[in-house]
Amino acid sequence: MTFGKLGAQKPQPEAERSKNAMGKRKTPLMSVAISLLAVTAVLWVYIFVTADGEAVAEEPSIPLQPGWTLVNVDKIKVDRPTEPKATYTIIGVAKTADGKVAAVNTRYSDMTGWVYTLRMYDCDKRSLFTLGSGETYQDMLLSRPDPHWGGLVEGSSATQVARIACEMIGKRI
Repeated sequence: MTFGKLGAQKPQPEAERSKNAMGKRKTPLMSVAISLLAVTAVLWVYIFVTADGEAVAEEPSIPLQPGWTLVNVDKIKVDRPTEPKATYTIIGVAKTADGKVAAVNTRYSDMTGWVYTLRMYDCDKRSLFTLGSGETYQDMLLSRPDPHWGGLVEGSSATQVARIACEMIGKRI
C-alpha cells in the first residue's frame, strides 16, 4: 500500500498501534477517561442548548452565604407585558438568617444581551439591596453592591421578582 510520496507502509505490530500520539501506551483507564470526557461534552451541549438549537446562558442558581437557606432553584419566568422583547427569569431564591429573601434573576433581550442580578429583599419594609449585577454570572459575583437599601417601585421588574420571592418564604409585599 502506498501513500503519496511516503512510499510503502509496513504494517505496525500490535504494541505500536496501541500507543497514543505521544508514544505512550494506551491503558483501559485512559480509554475510559477519554470516553467520559466525550460524554461530558455531549451532555454539556445537550443541557445548555434549547430544543430549537438556540444556546442559553449557564445559570448556576444562587450563591449561598452563611445563614442562608435555599428555597428554590427551579427557573421561574416573570411576566413583563411592558417589556415584550425582554425575558426575565428567577433562577434561585434563598431565605436569609434574619428573615429577608435573596434572589438571582436574569434578563435577556436581543438588544442588550444577558444581565444577571442578585438582590436581597426586605419583604416587611418593601425594600431591596442590590448585591451584584453583571453580563455574566461571574461578573455579577465580582461586582460591587449598591451602597444603600432602596424602596421597591410598583410595576418595576425588581418588585415583581420581590413579590414572587417573598411569597416563597411566606411573606407578602
